[in-house]
Amino acid sequence: MPRTYYKKGVRVTYDTTCMLEAAVDVRRGLTLFEAAKQYEVPFGTICKHYKQGTDITLGGGRNPELSDDERGFAEYLRICALDGECPQEKETLQLLAEFVNQE
Repeated sequence: MPRTYYKKGVRVTYDTTCMLEAAVDVRRGLTLFEAAKQYEVPFGTICKHYKQGTDITLGGGRNPELSDDERGFAEYLRICALDGECPQEKETLQLLAEFVNQE
């Protein structure tokens, strides 16, 4: 067993602009296989770069706007904090639990 490690090969890096152009062409209708041949990049590498740009899903999760009840509860906590009479953490959590259980 050798005492020092020697790399067996050189890691190839591809131009990021080339990869972005390939991803754009795929979004325009070019298949991944055709883009791999056209840009002379391995198919797996193009798949990885294409997925990084398209896996983002929009519109998931909760609506960012508060309902009237939630807005009222937030306003109550804000007023309490401004007056310096903000409830303790336990009381706040208890109020929040009661609010959630109402709905």
